[in-house]
Amino acid sequence: MEENINQINLLYVDGEETSSELSELYSESDLGFKVDTVSSAEEGLDKLHNRRYDIIVSDYFLYGMDGIEFLKNIRGSGNNIPFIIFTGKGSEEVAMEALNAGADYYLRKSGVPKVRFGELRNYIIKLVEKRRAEENLDKNKILESRKNIEALFNNIDLLLFVLDERGFILNVNDAVINCLGYNKEEIFGQSVLMLHPEEERDKADCIMNDILAGKYDSHQVPLVTKNGHKILVETKVSWGEWDGQPAIFGISKDISQLRLSEDKFSAVFNSSASIMAVSTKEDGRYIDVNDSFVRKIGYPRNEVLGKTANDLNLFVYPEDRLNAFQILEEEGRVTDIEIPVRKKNGEIMYGFFSVDYIIFGKIPCLLTTMVDITARKNAEEELQKIRNRFELAVDASEHGLWDWNLDTDEIYFSPRYYTMLGYEPEELPMSLSTWVDLMHPEDRGEVVPRIYGYVQEARPYREDFRLRKKDGSWMWISGRGKSYEVDDEGIPHRAVGTHVDVTYRKQTEEALKALNKKLNLLSSVTRHDIINQLSGIRAYQELLKGEIDEEKVREYLEPMIKATAVIEKKIRFTSDYQDLGVHVPAWQNIESVVQSVMQQICSTLIKVKSDTGTLEIYADPMLEKVFYNLFENAFWHGENVTEIKVSFHEKDGFGVVVVEDNGKGVAVNMKNRIFEHGVGSNTGLGLFLVKEILDITGISISETGTEGSGARFEITVPKGGYRME
Repeated sequence: MEENINQINLLYVDGEETSSELSELYSESDLGFKVDTVSSAEEGLDKLHNRRYDIIVSDYFLYGMDGIEFLKNIRGSGNNIPFIIFTGKGSEEVAMEALNAGADYYLRKSGVPKVRFGELRNYIIKLVEKRRAEENLDKNKILESRKNIEALFNNIDLLLFVLDERGFILNVNDAVINCLGYNKEEIFGQSVLMLHPEEERDKADCIMNDILAGKYDSHQVPLVTKNGHKILVETKVSWGEWDGQPAIFGISKDISQLRLSEDKFSAVFNSSASIMAVSTKEDGRYIDVNDSFVRKIGYPRNEVLGKTANDLNLFVYPEDRLNAFQILEEEGRVTDIEIPVRKKNGEIMYGFFSVDYIIFGKIPCLLTTMVDITARKNAEEELQKIRNRFELAVDASEHGLWDWNLDTDEIYFSPRYYTMLGYEPEELPMSLSTWVDLMHPEDRGEVVPRIYGYVQEARPYREDFRLRKKDGSWMWISGRGKSYEVDDEGIPHRAVGTHVDVTYRKQTEEALKALNKKLNLLSSVTRHDIINQLSGIRAYQELLKGEIDEEKVREYLEPMIKATAVIEKKIRFTSDYQDLGVHVPAWQNIESVVQSVMQQICSTLIKVKSDTGTLEIYADPMLEKVFYNLFENAFWHGENVTEIKVSFHEKDGFGVVVVEDNGKGVAVNMKNRIFEHGVGSNTGLGLFLVKEILDITGISISETGTEGSGARFEITVPKGGYRME
């Protein structure tokens, strides 16, 4: 039967508790428990040798070895399995001793059994889940490390062998396969001795044992290819670990290639793209350099041969040469150390240096190889410059910067983040709780959940809130942030943002609000008084009109009545204009707005059709005034309008709401002027107000109808300003 991977395997060591009590441990758990119960520490140790457990729960008082000695025995063997002391007769001293010995928790059995076992169950689940998470993380790291090792393993030109303790082959690198002509299936699991000539196998076995015993650093041992060709190699052997098991590592260098004739060596030597040079081991004078050396360093061969690196002043830092020779003496070779060199023209070139001992024309020599990494270094330096510019820009902007790792909850705050609040960076910890604790209590309950929501949904945000400064005062902050490193499931793993001091702006806004409040109050009182006076004037005008029979006087009185009406309408307009932009824009359903306006107009002469459905636009709360004025404009000025149609379509990335009627339309010379203040057949305020309301949220309006066929107003909404719910 397949084992549940989420099951918790528990070893319970207690001479008193019964299995019925233990049932409380797993009866309510979704994970499930598999419990083995023993009554002594000795039995527990036997169980551990024969089975893998996720956690151990042990009493302190046991027969023979007590619980703490049991724990010390386990920890002494290198086993870090979670361990809980669960006892009813312990003391504070026992608890301290248990924790010092490596126990993860110490629990008393006193109390209601269901409660105490429930608490124990919770601790077990918590410890096991923590350990499994750590093991998974370790496995991922090992896997990644293994990939890197295998990549390096197979890109090394040396012959690499991994053997078990008996000398059987566990793994080899690609160089072995290419050199000896076998495929991996032919040699995996075979004794490494099969790769030596039959007559040399006993000798090879003894030599390997001597090297492992420390008698030699290396030895020359021949290998044989699949087709029987012998290759002389120099081999080093050492102990190590492979896949968690003891292993023998063998590194063989084909020295037969280094003993080929100079002509054959030169062919390989000069075809390399890497810079290569051969110098005498004794005094370091160059015997030969390859074409890449001549081309990249810039010296002709005749200016190099017979001279040393010091003669040519190749090393930018002389100590680099001394360091390389020290490594060569200690380790027998130099591999990929970064050293800058000076070219003939004075330019600096960066490279990875490797040095090996070789025999060249029967002379002990050094083969030096340099891989040019100048382009990479230049790219790194340019990247560093960009980073420096970014840091300077952030510092100059006086913005506080934060960088949040959503997986670990680790967060970075830039120095300016602290200093803008009057703190030094070391005075407060880099943690989310620092940010939350500094926030004003009135803002915390709303702002923190909102920002968490934006971050988890990978949406950019901008929020204003107050943070407490070191001196106790409050600073208004404009916080902006955005999520990054979003995976295929839409889950972000990083968020970055800034804090900007907007205290002055907030103070200015509050001052403006107070001033506007006073002005609005003054305007309201003044308007109320003027309208009352105008109402009186109009009443007297109407009375006078009824009392006067003379045609000439009535002719003069009529313009006065009209002028008074216009004045009153303009005064009432200031009430609408006063509210313009005062309230926060909101999403509004066009269909609902149209229906509300029709109820206000109460006209049975005009039929209104709307097919905007669920369309919503983001606009000032006075949007209803827009449609009211457009409908009223059609009613009063359209002449015989019987139908108004409201529709919606998209064009060039914008949303377009169309309001059109079947009246007389708008004259061509008036299309661009009807939205101006004071232009029109009445007060010239209605369409001006329409344009001003829409402008608040970036919406534009234009008249596109044909004179004689009706007016057509197109309300153009920018991308992001409309939606279909």
